[in-house]
Amino acid sequence: MVREASRRQRKFEAKVDADVLRTQTLALKPLMVKGQAEYFPNIAMVESKVKTLVEAEGVSTLEVRDYINFAREMYKLSKKFSSVTLQAEAQNRVDKWVSRGLVGSLLVKIANLFGVSPTAPPTPPTILKLDDLEDVEITAPTDKQLLVYEASTLLWKNKSPWVRYLDDLLDVKIIEAGMYDLLTWDINENKWVNKKPEEVIPNWQTYGLWASSQGAMITRWYGLNYGPAITSEQYAQTPLNKGTFYGMRINMASNTTNGDTVFTLRKNGANTDLVLTFGAGETGIKEIAIPTTIEENDLVCLQVRTYGSTGTVFFNPLFWFRRDYTVL
Repeated sequence: MVREASRRQRKFEAKVDADVLRTQTLALKPLMVKGQAEYFPNIAMVESKVKTLVEAEGVSTLEVRDYINFAREMYKLSKKFSSVTLQAEAQNRVDKWVSRGLVGSLLVKIANLFGVSPTAPPTPPTILKLDDLEDVEITAPTDKQLLVYEASTLLWKNKSPWVRYLDDLLDVKIIEAGMYDLLTWDINENKWVNKKPEEVIPNWQTYGLWASSQGAMITRWYGLNYGPAITSEQYAQTPLNKGTFYGMRINMASNTTNGDTVFTLRKNGANTDLVLTFGAGETGIKEIAIPTTIEENDLVCLQVRTYGSTGTVFFNPLFWFRRDYTVL
């Protein structure tokens, strides 16, 4: 029957009552003192014998403590068990301390002091080098060798790598490697092939793809990557890498003005040749393709000028730009 927690707590509280403990301690004190009077001389004698024994075997000062702890365990066992049971318990303790690094033969000698003769298990080997492991075989190692498992011998052995150069791989083809070459997959060769960065990295960029609207009789400037109209050109200018604009396309989605609307790509505050004009009320898509060179950090923006006196235009711009690839 399982006792309730509250009942267990009441019994515990009764046991640790100060008066109860005092009465029990006073009653048992003579026996307790007598037991310790017998224990202290005996255990001191055992510890002294063990210390002398292991020091004679060359055991280090730090490890002497562990052998003494084993002896203390054996002393307690000898007071609790005898015969076959003591023999079995002694063997368990020997095995435990051997697994912790003590020498089995010394532990057996200590156990003999208590009249038992356990068997010393093999002392674990000291592993100081990789080659000390049973499944590793190292033979005349050389620089940059690898440890490889050999199934036929069930051993790990040092061997030189089979591939010394990238081009040795079956799926790699190196052709006159040069500075900053990149390794890229070539679907025609069905191999990894080295190529110049400009052959691999896409350097076409598109700007625009945003939408905006503007009223009549005003001039506004727009950054290439966003659409809000800006009243001062300097705040709309976008610094670009060196390259070339190859075209500009304008989609005039809605136009209610009564005058022309002119779209101009501007560079460093001046007009470029990329200019498109829509007449009054004209909608649809127009594009122009005139190469326009951009130097590193040139400032570029779109200027939109409406000449009509009334109405609004709604448009979407698009620009094609190819960056000149340069390795920094």
